[in-house]
Amino acid sequence: MRRAIFLGQFWAANRTAYQQLKSDSSDTERNGYGFETSEEPSASVAPTSVQDRYELLELAASAGKLAEVERLVKDLMLKDGERPNLKLYTALIKANVSAENGSAEVVASIRREMEEAKISPDSGTYHAMLKTLAIHPDFQLRNQILQEMRHHWVELTAEGWCDVTISLLREQNIELALQNLDHIIQEEIAVPNWLYDSFIYTLLELEEVNEAMGIIRNRSTDSPKSISATAWFQLLAVASQALHLEGTNYVWRSRVKAGFLIPTDGMCLNILDTAARHGDQDLATDVIEMIRSREMSLTTDLYETLIETYAKSGDIEKALAVLCEMSDNGGNPGQMSTVPISEALGQDPERPLAAFEHLRKLRDARSVVPSAAIACIIDSFLNIEDLDTALDCYKLFYTKSSSKPEVGVFNALIKGCRISGRKDIAFFLASEMVELGVEPDSITYDRLVLVCAKCPDEVGGYDDAFRYFDEMKRRGFVPRNGTYLQLLQNCAQAQDSRFWMLLEEVEASGMKIDKYKDGLVNAMTAKPGGTNKSK
Repeated sequence: MRRAIFLGQFWAANRTAYQQLKSDSSDTERNGYGFETSEEPSASVAPTSVQDRYELLELAASAGKLAEVERLVKDLMLKDGERPNLKLYTALIKANVSAENGSAEVVASIRREMEEAKISPDSGTYHAMLKTLAIHPDFQLRNQILQEMRHHWVELTAEGWCDVTISLLREQNIELALQNLDHIIQEEIAVPNWLYDSFIYTLLELEEVNEAMGIIRNRSTDSPKSISATAWFQLLAVASQALHLEGTNYVWRSRVKAGFLIPTDGMCLNILDTAARHGDQDLATDVIEMIRSREMSLTTDLYETLIETYAKSGDIEKALAVLCEMSDNGGNPGQMSTVPISEALGQDPERPLAAFEHLRKLRDARSVVPSAAIACIIDSFLNIEDLDTALDCYKLFYTKSSSKPEVGVFNALIKGCRISGRKDIAFFLASEMVELGVEPDSITYDRLVLVCAKCPDEVGGYDDAFRYFDEMKRRGFVPRNGTYLQLLQNCAQAQDSRFWMLLEEVEASGMKIDKYKDGLVNAMTAKPGGTNKSK
């Protein structure tokens, strides 16, 4: 920060020097700056009068040339004998609009010196202060100046209103700044384009997309060219990154589709994410067309985003078509790719059957559909406990297809068998796995054990459960807590001595079954046949 010039002190210290210069003028001819010259001064070299120097002072002050203003002020006082006055003070204040060298503290110092010198500011001086504070905001000083202006009945000019408003905006006092902007518009004061842009940039920096969009929408209606291309670009960038659909759509429709704005590749991805989040098919389709026109390769993320868009809008047919396209183009859709479709199918119990028919048509048209799509449809039927249709789906798409179902498909179907109590279908699925060479995992065994354990009255009883249980352990899989508890309950109810073996395994593994143990042991020992022979 530059040190403030105190004109009163400067004049007192240099008054004698001025008088000496004046007395020497008869001996040596000098130009306007006191330098010796042998010829008439040229107007292009230096000002020829005090009035010229004041005019130069005003130009330098308006341009924020603080060093030049300070030099001219010193010359006017030292060489022309000008005493501290309102023009000099106003020029020094106005020059502090310099972003690099000016400061609110200097303005405050000059203001105090004027008070001590009993030099009253006029409207120009007050507005010079406000303009400086628009560059170097100072809430308290600005309020003091505005209060003093009201006391002296000095009204704010149109430019003054803009300066106060931009000060509030730079202080991020958004509410008051917007109130001021409304007042300016209501008073039919011409709002400079830079002020609109400043509002837009500040609001977008704070992610106030609705407010920024409101300003752009109102202004562009009156004068579309008054909003800079950079402001439009920034609105699209921030709105799409914030997944703000209204803002993104507004810029897309009014600027991008009209050819006035070209989003970057990164922005296109954000816009597609926004469309997906809100299920806006039209926007997503437009963005994909733009991406394809740029010969950008559609990655797995892009495909999944597009799938999410169609699924959220309820268009399951297009979501499944994109899933198939993803597979055709070398993508490997998995369970995560179909999550949006699964969520959409779960919102309406009639959707799974419609999706089944859509997938059937896709299969007829292309012969092969991704396994992830089939698994998704099967899951949707199981979620509404329609095991029969889920099994029909499996048979339609897998028994006559070269694609092999993953173990997750069988696990889901076997879970459906457990819920529905269909041990026969579970056995069919187990045989299918063997025939197709699909390796079971721990979940497969767990669910087969539970299916058999929950159907103790069928042929084989829960002995089948123990056969799968033993095979599971031989393969190195660890049964889950619920599986152990189910078998313990079965053994206790049937007074099966294998209960004690299971209990020892549970306790050795550190499994927490304390709240069940007493009840299970009591049930097991309720009859003489259930006595623990090892005791």
